Amino acid sequence: LFDGAPQLPSAVFMNDEGGPEVGADALHNGRRKPERYEPNPKRRIDDGTILLGGTELPVTSVIAAVLSRVARECEQTLGGLGPVTVTVPAAWGPTRRHVIADAATAAGLGKAALVPEPVAAASHFVETLGADVPVGSGVVVYDLGGGTFDATVLRRAAGGFDVLAVDGADDLGGLDF
Repeated sequence: LFDGAPQLPSAVFMNDEGGPEVGADALHNGRRKPERYEPNPKRRIDDGTILLGGTELPVTSVIAAVLSRVARECEQTLGGLGPVTVTVPAAWGPTRRHVIADAATAAGLGKAALVPEPVAAASHFVETLGADVPVGSGVVVYDLGGGTFDATVLRRAAGGFDVLAVDGADDLGGLDF
């Protein structure tokens, strides 16, 4: 749990000491000082830097702050972290993926494996929920996340799922409704 909730808002706030706060504290403090607040760092992935108050931070650092918070909660709950996998939108190219990989490294997670979100969802559907999706069959994953919308067509292969087609909107998600 993050501050008693099952989800962690990815919001980031630059506190008076010059450090980032993430989650519920960021949401609350962002209402008082919105110039120090970024509610959706994922939507800023192409910007290079984000201005929080008078401090300009690399996007990588802002995303790393979110990943660090998740890692701290996992370590407190589980006692440690094994290999880390981070999911990313299937339509993201190498530049955006590189930002996430660098953020994971900066967060102390080491070399995280990056997996497209719909591949992770389809794999969970089969491996954890026990759905029967024979090799060669297709699956459509509809992903309306907080900040983005994607629809992806996948094919089940012997070793997992292959992305066949993906489309969506990087600037449309549940936050917009």
